[in-house]
Amino acid sequence: MMADDPEYGGPWLQAAVFCEKVMFEKDNVASLIRLVDRFTITASGVAPPEKMPPANIKIMAFLYFKAGIARGSFEVNVVAHDPSHRVVAQLMFPMLLEGEDRGAQIGAEMNLQITEDGLYWFDVLLGKRLVTRMPLRIVYQRIIAGPGLGLPSA
Repeated sequence: MMADDPEYGGPWLQAAVFCEKVMFEKDNVASLIRLVDRFTITASGVAPPEKMPPANIKIMAFLYFKAGIARGSFEVNVVAHDPSHRVVAQLMFPMLLEGEDRGAQIGAEMNLQITEDGLYWFDVLLGKRLVTRMPLRIVYQRIIAGPGLGLPSA
C-alpha cells in the first residue's frame, strides 16, 4: 500500500478553511481570524459596469493534517478553478509528518486575480489524491449613485 492510499491509515485532513488571517503562536498553536466563504466585489457610479471588472482579493487558506500511521514527506497541492472551470491558481506545499497524533499546519496567503463572479472551487490534493474541495463565492454588486438617488453629488 502507498502512504497516500486512504486505506493506509493517514494522513487525515482535520481542517480546510479560508480566513482573513492565521496567527501561529510560539507553541505552534494556530488562531484563525474571520473565517470566510464569500467576497463581495462592488462597483459604484452613475453607470457601473454590467459585468464585474477584474479585481484582486487577498485571502488565507488554512490546512491542517494529522498523520495517523503516515510518516515522512508529502506534497500538498491546491488547485483553484473559476466558475468557468478554468484553473486560475496552483500552489504546492511540502509537508513532513511524524506519525500518530502529530500533524502539520499550512497557512498560505493567496492573492487572486478574479475575473468573474460565481463559485470558485479549490481542490486540495495529497499527492494526486483529492482530499477535499473548498468553495469560495464571489458576488458582484452594482451600486448606482448620482443626483436624485439619495447619495450626495460632487
